[in-house]
Amino acid sequence: MTEAERHKALRKAKQELKRRLAVPCPHCAVVQVGPPPRMLLPQELCKVHGYRDPRPRRPEDDYQLIVSGAIRFE
Repeated sequence: MTEAERHKALRKAKQELKRRLAVPCPHCAVVQVGPPPRMLLPQELCKVHGYRDPRPRRPEDDYQLIVSGAIRFE
């Protein structure tokens, strides 16, 4: 796998996880008027407000393990 293919696979895996697991930052949803709120994965940090999603991170939701082949989407 070339570096470009690996990068594309990482992006695709992260997009799939965001589609399945992401929740909007509660501070962005209340405060911001124009742009949509930032979508956070478990334990991800909102760079604007410093809010960290309190849900625990599970190994089966790690996009780097999914790309390496250690874990597969179900």
